[in-house]
Amino acid sequence: GGRCRSVVAAAASAEAESPSPSPSKSAFVKDLREKQLLGLGLADLEAKVIGLGEKKFRGKQVYQHLLQGVHSIDDMTSLSKVFREKLKDEGLVVGRSKIHSTAKATDGTEKLLLELADGAIVECVGIPCDDLEDNRDRLTVCVSSQVGCAMACTFCATGKMGFSRNLTSAEIVDQVLHVAQRFPDQRVSNIVYMGMGEPAMNLNMVVESQQFLNKGLGIGARHITISTGNALHS
Repeated sequence: GGRCRSVVAAAASAEAESPSPSPSKSAFVKDLREKQLLGLGLADLEAKVIGLGEKKFRGKQVYQHLLQGVHSIDDMTSLSKVFREKLKDEGLVVGRSKIHSTAKATDGTEKLLLELADGAIVECVGIPCDDLEDNRDRLTVCVSSQVGCAMACTFCATGKMGFSRNLTSAEIVDQVLHVAQRFPDQRVSNIVYMGMGEPAMNLNMVVESQQFLNKGLGIGARHITISTGNALHS
């Protein structure tokens, strides 16, 4: 309704006013997003493969592989070798990161540090929880939306790092896939954008990733929480 639109408008304003990374980092992020397949919706993937001279259904094949958590185009084994080579020749990549390190607590919570394409490190956390009321297990993933943060909250270690750059939607979705693979016996049930960064200052990529997680991975919209450190305050 109207309140929802006003919140989105406020977030867009916050994003526009957020500190900008250096021109070289901005160019890097833009170029990276154009190459990454992960995080794109089905319609965007279909348009991309049609632009490469392929049939529309190839886009759905790529989409299904992305949902399965493949790490490379070569892992998309249902695609012909010729098509896989065409994707690589276009400079396209899946957009997965590699695990830098992990730390697991006695309650099962696991923190992952992921190394991105430019060597930057971001954090995500898998939080398992027994829900006795619903009689089912929950697995919440806490994701980061930026490398560093410009909000400089005194209680937050990330704020002391300063702001480096925004994450792409692929880099956000990738965090969820990594956690899911660390908990093979549980399905991701909840997402919270409460890791590194201010989600409202990277609105486009946050929304794009949320759409992929909701429509692609089937995580209910009511189970996805996008937090803000008062960036929407007028």
